[in-house]
Amino acid sequence: MQVRGCISALLSVALLGGTTAHAKVVEDVPGSLEGMETVWDALKTADQRPVHILYMHGINSLGSDDSQVFRDSICKVAHLCESKWQKAGTEYADYGPYALDATPPTLEYLGVPIWTSENDAAEWRASAPFVTHYVVRLRGHNAILVLDEINWWPLVLKLKCERIVPGDSHLAGPNRSLLSFCSLPNKDDPDNAKRFKQYQWLTEKQASDLGHMPNRAALINRGLKTGLEDWGFSDVFLGIGPLRPVLEEGIRQLIAKSAAFDPRASAGTKSVHEGRQAYNWQEHLQSGKSDDQVFVAVTHSMGSFLILDSLDLGTANRAKAAPHSLQAQQDSIEVQALQYVAERTSLIYFFANQVPILELANLKSDGSSQAAAIGPDTSPDPKAAQTAPASETELISRWAQVHAAFENRVHPNDAVEQPKIQVVAFSDPSDLLTWRVPKLRDVDVVNLYVQNGLHWFWLLESPTTAHDNYAKNRDVIHVMFGKQ
Repeated sequence: MQVRGCISALLSVALLGGTTAHAKVVEDVPGSLEGMETVWDALKTADQRPVHILYMHGINSLGSDDSQVFRDSICKVAHLCESKWQKAGTEYADYGPYALDATPPTLEYLGVPIWTSENDAAEWRASAPFVTHYVVRLRGHNAILVLDEINWWPLVLKLKCERIVPGDSHLAGPNRSLLSFCSLPNKDDPDNAKRFKQYQWLTEKQASDLGHMPNRAALINRGLKTGLEDWGFSDVFLGIGPLRPVLEEGIRQLIAKSAAFDPRASAGTKSVHEGRQAYNWQEHLQSGKSDDQVFVAVTHSMGSFLILDSLDLGTANRAKAAPHSLQAQQDSIEVQALQYVAERTSLIYFFANQVPILELANLKSDGSSQAAAIGPDTSPDPKAAQTAPASETELISRWAQVHAAFENRVHPNDAVEQPKIQVVAFSDPSDLLTWRVPKLRDVDVVNLYVQNGLHWFWLLESPTTAHDNYAKNRDVIHVMFGKQ
């Protein structure tokens, strides 16, 4: 009995969170690390141009500040920070479908409209994605490092808190941490009128009642089902479903705001608004100069799909916002900003990517953008197939072409000075939600294998540790910042 109890306890500890382990980085293709571009390379500049890390969180988010572990690792693992990170303000998606007076989308879940209560306006404002800017100066570098933390999780909270979490409480048993998170009281954002730092999706009574439901599922199964599976993986279905255009529109607006943010304007001031709309990226877009801001994308799990889809300059996936007097002008600025960022981005990091699995939802016929037909075409809209969302490999290829055209203008007839887009995919082989990225046209793909957690007698590694600990893995940080 004691032996059985020890084994049970050991398995429970291993599943729910093991001790972080650090192993050597294993190359999928020998020699991949040689000559690989890094964030360190982007920082090596004689001027003070900002270097932006566009940080996109993945599934299973529980609020803002998802980048804190990554930021701490830059300081504590890479030992690069000259001072502490400074929070330099938060900006929200704020026009088109996200304007303060915008009407919520008319979407239904199981036949019931999602936004139906008398609090629709407030709930929709609370669902707006936002970006928080963090700034730090690094030892030995004149360039200022900016981390633009793009938070898209607010858009999916209403559905998950009001529909998924209660259903799980009845079926498997309550997840009290999620019930507590969904029932936190409203907290206004003092720096952004009519926006919320947190919003109460469940009343305290609702959370209390659900919290007293019986635990019907086994402990470990219940934790995995209500947590990583239902709370986490539901984000994937929301991100590739009908909510996709609205979500991507919000992310596009935040990327445009990141392009306009100038850390030099906000550094050393008390106002979080100093850096907003301070960088004249339009001038650099027109001149095509290379001595400009640099962007590096760091994405976790589904974040890779979302940032690639959002940076696509095509219009197939764009939300159909209600027109207003400034809509056309704002859309034009947004598209230009996206082109500006795409041109100046040549390095993308994937933590626990889902590229191959999401590609299963984007099967194409003969390499075209049209889905394979089975029998006669019965689509009520003959243009529907032509406007089908692009696959992730197509998005990467488009991004590479935009970047290549920019490099050709800046460095004509000089192939050495024209870096191709490089995708570096970090994967823990024990991570249940990561895949090997296949070779992609127009892109250099580097697959690197790491170990995020302790292996228990080579029988198992904590699923959550394997999936979540890329940002604190010292081997990952050393590769990204050129210190191997």
